[in-house]
Amino acid sequence: MPVTREAVESVLRQYTDPHLNQDPVSAGCVRSIEIQGDRVSVQLELGYAAGLFRSGWAQMLAMGIEGLDEVARATCRSIAW
Repeated sequence: MPVTREAVESVLRQYTDPHLNQDPVSAGCVRSIEIQGDRVSVQLELGYAAGLFRSGWAQMLAMGIEGLDEVARATCRSIAW
């Protein structure tokens, strides 16, 4: 069964951004979710200057998405405001 946008969003909803006190989907930070077979790419736009936090946050979210059975590789890119 192929991975879906809904499955990716469900994973992202499990993580709370400590600066926004919301998950990235509810906070409106998700700019794009691209799915190509078993590869997923997510782009986030954070509404604050994230500094070093954004790379660790992106890596944690990518690891969560890779936990989906259908996903072989996930990348997550965070752009600070």
